[in-house]
Amino acid sequence: MTNRYFSKENSEGKLKLFNNWLSTLSYDHKLIIAGNHDYVLDKMDDSTIKSFIKDATFIKNNYYLIDQLVLWATPLSDGRSQNKAFQSSSFKRDTFLNAPDKVDIL
Repeated sequence: MTNRYFSKENSEGKLKLFNNWLSTLSYDHKLIIAGNHDYVLDKMDDSTIKSFIKDATFIKNNYYLIDQLVLWATPLSDGRSQNKAFQSSSFKRDTFLNAPDKVDIL
């Protein structure tokens, strides 16, 4: 959806289209977790991302409760890909320092 080859403006347009599509889905829970190709999302703060993704919940190193199940999600990725979103050493360190001891879905 977003990556290092797209301009910020192009990626923001894709996020708006993605959110429009999300709005057509009638699920109780719609969760979005970024990945290693989402370079633009890696560079945005959470409030900016949430301003684009309004019809789902964006999760980045935090919890989400579904009924009585606790979900914790991270976009952390590791590898040799040139798409290095969410792969910085500081993001890895913060993720491991803040990862929970007990969850139902990881």
